[in-house]
Amino acid sequence: MYITQSKNIFVRLPLSDDITKLTEWYRNAEHMEYVSGNTFYSSKMLREVFNKTISCSHKSFPDELLLICELKNGGDEIGYIYYPKINWLGRSAEIQIALDSSYRNKIYGIEIALLSFYIAYRSFNIKSLYMMILSENVKMKRMLQRVNFRHCGTLKQHTYKNDKMVDVEVYQGGVELMSATSNMTRFARVYNLYE
Repeated sequence: MYITQSKNIFVRLPLSDDITKLTEWYRNAEHMEYVSGNTFYSSKMLREVFNKTISCSHKSFPDELLLICELKNGGDEIGYIYYPKINWLGRSAEIQIALDSSYRNKIYGIEIALLSFYIAYRSFNIKSLYMMILSENVKMKRMLQRVNFRHCGTLKQHTYKNDKMVDVEVYQGGVELMSATSNMTRFARVYNLYE
């Protein structure tokens, strides 16, 4: 069952069959290059975490939500959208986006990002979104600025990555992103998010 789609991508709820792929992604250093934390968890532990997250994602008002992104052409799983913290009463949420390293430097990254914003605003009535990004992730910062996310600050030595503490930058966007004149709306039309 697909939640929404764009020009090239379907977005759906995760299934128990996805645990193997999610574990594979998480254990792949190249795939997790810009994701905070390390990949030292055992496969068994990862399976338990993903099983819990998948179960939570199928609730009516989940505290966290994981969505799988698939290519329309071929059905390959190419990444995921993850809302690790959803504040339903406050209408805010954190977003994390991951794209399989073999699909980077193509159009899919911005499409997945736009889909994540679209789902939050249009499907879940979330009014404020934020992303915490490793300072070294220049491409994601540039993309967020293109869709009018604001840089809110830098958390110095906030997370552990590659055996050291690194900075994380916080970006935030609100309902103005979905106004008729916003860059986000223009991009949404280009990528057929309104199908």
